Amino acid sequence: MFEVILSKWAESLSFFKKDSLKSFFLASLNNAFRSIILLFKNFWLLGLLLVVFGVALYFLTIISRFIQNFTISIIFNFIFSLPLYIGLFLLIFTFLLLPFLLVRASSENKNFAYLKRMFGKNWGILILIFFMFILPMIILGPSYYVNIGLFAKFLLSIWSTVFLFTVFFYLDEKTIFASIFKSFIRGLKVFIYFLPVILFLSLIFWILTIISDVFRFNEYLIFAYSPILYIVFFVMSLFLGIVFYCLNLSFIANYYSILRHKYYKFFYE
Repeated sequence: MFEVILSKWAESLSFFKKDSLKSFFLASLNNAFRSIILLFKNFWLLGLLLVVFGVALYFLTIISRFIQNFTISIIFNFIFSLPLYIGLFLLIFTFLLLPFLLVRASSENKNFAYLKRMFGKNWGILILIFFMFILPMIILGPSYYVNIGLFAKFLLSIWSTVFLFTVFFYLDEKTIFASIFKSFIRGLKVFIYFLPVILFLSLIFWILTIISDVFRFNEYLIFAYSPILYIVFFVMSLFLGIVFYCLNLSFIANYYSILRHKYYKFFYE
């Protein structure tokens, strides 16, 4: 088995040849650009709702500070803030899922009907997204974003990269729940047998995450100073986060397509 792993590692090093790497980056950037255009062209309403919900919560937070009575404050937050938090969570969750479909190779028209059909057929992706994004947030708490060390963030990037491959394997499956475990095993095989490329892709993920964290952290710094500045910065950081997320997914989707066509028997037999 170890000889097979070394053989696959040696094969994967061909990825780093100048022409191969150049072709990979150009194709990935092109895919990311087309996906971002599709996102803002066909799903702009989701982005608008995300901004509206975020701004509304900002002003509701300011208003709730002036409510001195504890009981009234609880009722106020339950009636007004809680529905917005739930809506915001669902929108963010949708934005985590949506780019997978946009960067994924498909001849179908990628609109709301496509989104509904794919998520209705592949609801198990919710479980994968939970373990990839939500579980680390629950375990690490607020430090998930700004307080953990750079090496810990790199390990999280590797974890996320494995699950990104798992999601793409899962989206190409015919069955539902039973395919989650199979897809995860295939994602682990990518990690074990193509480790040099996985570390490289995780490094890209890590760098983009660090840049995004700088904007996200500064967003909280200006929270109390100017509502206008906060809204502008919130929209900018949201846009940058979406662009980086689509870019990273595009790199993963491109290499996934290469592996699926070149090593189909290796993963499926």
